Amino acid sequence: MSKQMEAPKTITIMLTGYKKADRESMGNLATEAGLAIRKTVSSSLDYLIAGENAGPSKMALADELGVEVVEIVGGEEFEEWLATEMEA
Repeated sequence: MSKQMEAPKTITIMLTGYKKADRESMGNLATEAGLAIRKTVSSSLDYLIAGENAGPSKMALADELGVEVVEIVGGEEFEEWLATEMEA
């Protein structure tokens, strides 16, 4: 009897409410950690990472779809969240 191991699920995130340079830097960190970056809010999204300028429509859609919203001010806080998430 053989058991197939399931591949670990890739965590998907969307970054919103950040300046382009900050979003790109955070996105690079996330990609290096093995997370997948999405450009739209959907039910398959694991986390909406929301900065100070996140649009209310994206926040509302995430809430409606049951996507966890994580409010993070900037890069250093994102790095801390990422390290914690990778430990889980």
